[in-house]
Amino acid sequence: MQRRVTAILAGAALVTLAGWPVTTHTGYNHRVITTRLTLIEKTLAFVDRDLAMRRLTKEIAGGDGTPEERLMRMYEWVAVNIHDVPVGLPVIDDHVWNIFVRRYGAIDQRAEALALLASYDGMPASTVPLGKVSSRELVQLTVVDVGNRLVVLDVNNRIIFHNLSGNLASVAELQGDPSLIRANAAGITVDGVPYEEHFARFQSFTPNFARMQKQRVIPRLRAELSERVAGF
Repeated sequence: MQRRVTAILAGAALVTLAGWPVTTHTGYNHRVITTRLTLIEKTLAFVDRDLAMRRLTKEIAGGDGTPEERLMRMYEWVAVNIHDVPVGLPVIDDHVWNIFVRRYGAIDQRAEALALLASYDGMPASTVPLGKVSSRELVQLTVVDVGNRLVVLDVNNRIIFHNLSGNLASVAELQGDPSLIRANAAGITVDGVPYEEHFARFQSFTPNFARMQKQRVIPRLRAELSERVAGF
């Protein structure tokens, strides 16, 4: 009898939890719209995005090759398939997965698309916003941890940073030798100034992989549990 009562109470608690009201936020042309939904709806949508992203990453990166080779496949795919925001269409800021659905995004979203692919392929990744003027961060980099070595790519300006040996340049190498930035930029200008002039804040950059990690189900659950425990 006691087990039956416990099961009924547990079922009632799950039903209540599933219907718990939550919100999600979407930006349309920098105006935030809040949508109300239930916890079960939000959870199922999260799991659906996670499964779809796993499948897409495998299709793009492939199952063979070195991490660097798979990263180059992802880089090329994003550069070719995720376009700039078409004239007349809104800039939409929601879940990163939807960048792949729409196939377009602002410069920070294109950098995030590459970071998310890398993260799903087992390479922690982040984005780095830079600008000569802090209010105009018009250079958006993707930093990827490839075998405990942080490498840098700019999918918007089609720059793959290499060192003097021709290998992928690390963050430490670019910070230690800024001339590598100028050499890889090959005369590109952004916002009317030489590309390398946007890198002043790059010297003090330290990566934070949390945002991309939280797009995946298991890391998100770990983060949520950790935050809840720390909150008590």
